[in-house]
Amino acid sequence: MGAEQLSGSIFSTRGADFGSRLFCYNAVMPEEMPSNPPEFDAAGASSKPPAPASWQKRWRIVGGVTVAICAVMAGLGVEMQILRNSSTLFLVYWGVFALLFFVTLYIVLLDLRYIRAEHAIAQRDLFYQTLGDQEFREALKDAVRSASDYDKSGS
Repeated sequence: MGAEQLSGSIFSTRGADFGSRLFCYNAVMPEEMPSNPPEFDAAGASSKPPAPASWQKRWRIVGGVTVAICAVMAGLGVEMQILRNSSTLFLVYWGVFALLFFVTLYIVLLDLRYIRAEHAIAQRDLFYQTLGDQEFREALKDAVRSASDYDKSGS
């Protein structure tokens, strides 16, 4: 299986871009593997520091609060008579609603991109733990060589 065949497989993370394509890792053949793959401890976890999950927790809380505020504002906006009498107050009220709504959408998109980037990193680490392992690649090369030698001698 060549590198061009693997580029569209599960090892390709071309669609998972975060920022300016910081996490764009494609599967490569063993001959093209980088000389310094990520280090893993005995449990198989990457030695890189974890992503700041506290930020994700914070923006999810902020997202939940903005959704709740938008829901309350939408319900009250329909019932409040004062908004119908004053066009300025109407525009300010629904402007604040729209701002909170767009903040909520931004938080949702931010969370989706964060999850995508985490997935790409986990996928890359899994690749390095399995197919990217030097011992596994050597065993795979030996198996391919012995299979081709068997085909040549058996035919």
